[in-house]
Amino acid sequence: MKKLPDANHLRRLGAAFEIQQIVQPILKRGDKSLTEIYFNVILKSHAMCENTFRNLVKLKEAENFPALLKEYRCMQKARYQARMERQRKKRIKHK
Repeated sequence: MKKLPDANHLRRLGAAFEIQQIVQPILKRGDKSLTEIYFNVILKSHAMCENTFRNLVKLKEAENFPALLKEYRCMQKARYQARMERQRKKRIKHK
């Protein structure tokens, strides 16, 4: 089983994915720099410093964020089901 990122890392990847979805079309047009995008677009919707913004734009792992999120949710659901099954068996055992 491959190692999935923890919840904090997934949250960061989610933020990076969201920022990249906003920034990429503007960068492809080529009429604005990252600093202009940061001040005119990002600061209106997200509270973060410029260095964090630049790091999130560069983060390559964020491209496959939806797939990672789906895997993480499936893993969490399986953990929850296993925990419920253990509790059920424990209840039956103690009766």
